[in-house]
This record gives sequence, C-alpha cells and structure tokens, in this order.
Amino acid sequence: MSEPNFDEIYIVGVRLSFQKIDAELFCLVIYEEKERVLTNEGNVIFTSDYKKIEFLYAFLDTEIKNKYKEPSEVKTTIDVARCLYLLENENSDQDSVILDCLNFTFDAIDSINSKMPILVKDILFSLADHLTFSDNLTEFFRSGFFDRAEVINSYLWCLGKIASKTFILDYD
Repeated sequence: MSEPNFDEIYIVGVRLSFQKIDAELFCLVIYEEKERVLTNEGNVIFTSDYKKIEFLYAFLDTEIKNKYKEPSEVKTTIDVARCLYLLENENSDQDSVILDCLNFTFDAIDSINSKMPILVKDILFSLADHLTFSDNLTEFFRSGFFDRAEVINSYLWCLGKIASKTFILDYD
C-alpha cells in the first residue's frame, strides 16, 4: 500500500476474484497513530460501490467527521486474488502485492479486536518482515522455516476471520 499521509481517512478497494479486473469491495481506513479499518459493532464495514462510501462515512463519530472530509477516490487496492496467486506460484513480490495484503490484513484483524493464533502470526509476520527488505519469495521459502502451504493456510485463516466479522452495506 502506498504510504498515506498521517491523520487521513481514505478508501481502500479489495479485489477478491481473478474474474474481476477491479476491486469488488470498498472500506474506509483511518490513519492516525496507526491504520484502523472502519468497524461497527466489531465488524469491518464494506460496500460494493465506492460511490456509496457516504454510507460508510455516516458510521464515523462526529469528532472524526469534523476532523476528516469524506474521501472521494480509492487510494489503493488490496489484491487478494493476486496475492494468493503469487504465494502459490511465483518467486517474487516485485509490486509489494503480498506485503500490502499482509499489512491490510494485520490492520483489519486488529480493528476487529481479534488475535491470530501464535503460529499464524509467526508465519505471516516473518514473511512481512522479509518482504519489507526483499521481494524474493524463493529466498524466504528456501530458509526452511515455513513453506508455501503454511503461508497460504495462515493467510486464509486471517481472511476467514475477517470475513466472519464483515458487514457489507449497500443501499439502492
């Protein structure tokens, strides 16, 4: 993810399917001391149309609305479909797709007040640490600590946890 300005609210798109070219879901992320995905009653709130982001914005506290104007453009897209493809098939993460997905996932898990199992956290944080300094996946997997299946299963655990705490808000 491109680094946002401090004290900002922005729209993040999430692409889940290879059959889609663009993001399918959109959420708001508030960036203050750290990034926080917008939640309501412990659920991440998404909409399927970024032009309807005002429905998500309405969930914000008055204090936050007074501090931040409603964003109108998607700042970045988290490409879950490509991330999974890269993890399974490729040897590098040159565009930081995996790293962006992991960072968003960590923020979303934190935002829903959930904890990852220790092994899942160890696996994904080790990969994120590695990708912060090197885009070489082969190097990471050759280290022998974790294999592709363990990484993919850990990431899927997180996606399932987030999905179980997701509310999709759409109005016509």
